[in-house]
Amino acid sequence: MILPVYDIQESKWKDVGTHLSSYVKLDGGDQIVMGMRVKDFKTDMCLVCVSASGMIKRTLIRDLEVTRLNKTYTVMNLKGKDTLVAAFVAHPTSTMIVLSRGGYGVNLTADQVSIQAPKSQGVKAINLKEKDFVACACSASSDQEAVVIATEKGSSKRIKAGDISLKSRPVMGELIAKRVQSNPNVVKSVQSGSLHDIIRFYDQRIEEYLLKDIPLMSLDQTYSNSVSLQGEMIQPCIDVEVLIHEDDHDNEKVERISLELE
Repeated sequence: MILPVYDIQESKWKDVGTHLSSYVKLDGGDQIVMGMRVKDFKTDMCLVCVSASGMIKRTLIRDLEVTRLNKTYTVMNLKGKDTLVAAFVAHPTSTMIVLSRGGYGVNLTADQVSIQAPKSQGVKAINLKEKDFVACACSASSDQEAVVIATEKGSSKRIKAGDISLKSRPVMGELIAKRVQSNPNVVKSVQSGSLHDIIRFYDQRIEEYLLKDIPLMSLDQTYSNSVSLQGEMIQPCIDVEVLIHEDDHDNEKVERISLELE
């Protein structure tokens, strides 16, 4: 859905707010996965969508521009009971990290995930074991030093973005943490960023942590309980700003993306 900011009713910080169904017709089972602010659709940035069954696709943000704003539109064609588990904005040079609940991860380059139309199904990103499915995904760029992974029990670990090796898709992936059979962990959420970026969790109240506060660990180590990340991870609202410099020779495009949560 596309919703102009000026159409949203102003509310105070502690107000419940207005339900999205007041602006756009929604189906009963719809859930919000992510949101982004777009000032100009003329950008080479992509929206990446990942499904529970391991499908992934990139769609140019410019292809999401529509004229009718009172309805929802398809951004990924899901088969059967498949569901959308992650969506994020990625730069053409970013890599894409996909993690399964069972603790397997793959790291894909942009050229491994072709750009497709909004109504397409995508391509297979990861081969999953029986009863395993994708839990979360994120993008990682060259200036982001860390990837923080949280489990359903609140345990966590920080790894380097390059620890998950780049491989051709689709593959089973590699384990992102040592398995403890007597006390298994289930991957719940992931976020990449720089060491001094803030990661937020909501469990009755908002708790904030710096990424550097999460213990740095190798892939062959299990998770840490030194920082308990309880509740739901609050994904940062993406602000995509585009600055286009017209050049007589190559029409150079300079883009900037801010990951600030207001």
